[in-house]
Amino acid sequence: MLVWGVAGFLIGIGISLIREQLNSTFSNIQRIEEELRVPLFGVVPFLKLDATSSTAERHYIENNRSPFAEAINHIRTGILYSDVDDPPQVVLVTSSVQGEGKTTVSSNLALAFAQLGSTLLIDADLRRPRIKRVTGANSPYGLVDYVAGEVKLKDCVNRDANVPGLYVINGGTPPPNPLELLSSERLRRIMQNLRSKFQYIIVDTAPVLPASDAIVLGQLVDSLIMVVQAERTTGNMAKDAMKRMAGGNVVPTGIVLA
Repeated sequence: MLVWGVAGFLIGIGISLIREQLNSTFSNIQRIEEELRVPLFGVVPFLKLDATSSTAERHYIENNRSPFAEAINHIRTGILYSDVDDPPQVVLVTSSVQGEGKTTVSSNLALAFAQLGSTLLIDADLRRPRIKRVTGANSPYGLVDYVAGEVKLKDCVNRDANVPGLYVINGGTPPPNPLELLSSERLRRIMQNLRSKFQYIIVDTAPVLPASDAIVLGQLVDSLIMVVQAERTTGNMAKDAMKRMAGGNVVPTGIVLA
């Protein structure tokens, strides 16, 4: 009986070790900071929304005393204090792959920054734009149309009727080659011009691994936030994304666990 008991104990340990090796997703703060070597700016609580709830992308403003809103405020503080002498004005939000919560984070960050001053939220995820759907911005034009020179800035900037100080630029007409548009000299000049018109600019863009958009836009911003999803984003996925960005001389300012 003792032999079988010891054998069972050892088998149990073996199974636990195998499970630990197979489950390489991020689930705790210490592991994120140790493996990615980037500061963790905040942990966004899971939102369980019912039919009467607001969308996750507007939760901050409609539930501004919730733990979720406090987490967004904490992330905002982390961004601003990442460089005390020259606080970031333009912030890019991305992730390793689709579905990790980057648009939820970028939308709510824009709502939070709008409490401090005029804030522009730009949908630069031209492959799967979602900002228009979650904000209700109704202009038929967007970033693509503006960069192409087909409309003026006033034609594509939407003022949020419910949030003073928040402005939104949609993705606009889907381009045949998003990377070419985002790499253009005209976009660089546009981003420089927007700095003089808004106190803060939050840019939502495509994930790092499927596309190079975030690496290109990373050259135009002051701060880059990478969102990783608890129990979904693997260490290898996040590390591969970090390597891709490093190859383009782009380093995340902070990580958000969603």
